[in-house]
Amino acid sequence: MKFWWVSTYVAKALWREEQSYAKFAMEVPVRNMLLRMLEWYVGTNTDFAVSVGKSGKLLNQYLDEENGGN
Repeated sequence: MKFWWVSTYVAKALWREEQSYAKFAMEVPVRNMLLRMLEWYVGTNTDFAVSVGKSGKLLNQYLDEENGGN
């Protein structure tokens, strides 16, 4: 829920030319929730048998090209 809620704040901040707030909102709550959703995606595809590593450093190994992997 936080992902969708805060992403509108990013758009609003950009429209208001508040770049520092937009950057903060994008890098902290939005990025954290996006990472969580990607971890869940990998987990559901692997029966939660693998780890994507700290801060998602191994995500590319488990995402297909259509979903952002290599």
